[in-house]
Amino acid sequence: MKKISSVVITFLVLIIGVFGQNSQNLDEVLEKTSTQTTNYQEAFKNLLALETKTFETFDKNGQLKKQNKVESDFLVYQSSKNNKISFELRNVKSVDGKPIPSADQNAEQFFAELNKATTLKSQLEKIQKTSSKYDKTLDVSGLTLYEGIILSNNLRPFFDFSLEPMQDFQGRQVFVLNYQQTKSSPFISINGKGVDINNPGLEFDVEIPGEFKKNEILLRGKFYIDAQTFQILREERELTVQSNEPLVLLRTEFDYQPSAYEILVPKQISLILNDIKKNDGKFSAVKNTKITFDYTNFRKTETDVKILDDTEN
Repeated sequence: MKKISSVVITFLVLIIGVFGQNSQNLDEVLEKTSTQTTNYQEAFKNLLALETKTFETFDKNGQLKKQNKVESDFLVYQSSKNNKISFELRNVKSVDGKPIPSADQNAEQFFAELNKATTLKSQLEKIQKTSSKYDKTLDVSGLTLYEGIILSNNLRPFFDFSLEPMQDFQGRQVFVLNYQQTKSSPFISINGKGVDINNPGLEFDVEIPGEFKKNEILLRGKFYIDAQTFQILREERELTVQSNEPLVLLRTEFDYQPSAYEILVPKQISLILNDIKKNDGKFSAVKNTKITFDYTNFRKTETDVKILDDTEN
């Protein structure tokens, strides 16, 4: 009996030690990772890469129905109106393998017009119109600008956080940080008028079945955080409508790669938009559209922010 008691006590001590360590580390992980996301935002400016954007649509059985690809010179453009604000700018080079005529000349003309914009809002409108010209009815932007946006000071109070035991991820020891939105936020807009572009925020335009129009729509997800550098290697984010079991309206996955600028930069970002279907009285999320953004290595642009061909040195 003494031996069993000793084992049990030892086991309990180990369990308490593990949970105690997680509890003590949570605030540290939040603060150090948040600092790294701030470093990311400061460094992720005037960088250029080749972006391949792939659109896939699926039928009701989840089978691929159609695929389109758009290749662009992707630029993180620091606004001339406010040096704290950056935009995603895309100069489309080809659509489904077919080159866009005079793409470089179009870029020069666009920058000339952009410099004439008198306000931050008009700059953003011009950039969004040009960057999404070949995106059909979908408008997806800003995903690269705020790494770990949930950890921003204005958003963090609307979430609960918890740590899982450390894991091995891509050969690195990582903290796995879970988050769950607990209440609505003025910095998260759902089918609304948008958010203040001067603060980190999220804006979603999604279809919601009539049965769920009055239900809460909340975010949840997890970060995979390098245990040595506290940089984010991966994020999984889900926008859910609350019911007996939360239904996923949109899932976004962010994967990051090393760079020459002491930060990890986007490697691939994918979004899966779901339809909520009812079958035999039960609701489920069915994949409708997937959009995947793939990036080459990022590099600094020239000082005049000239769009360069990605094959140039």
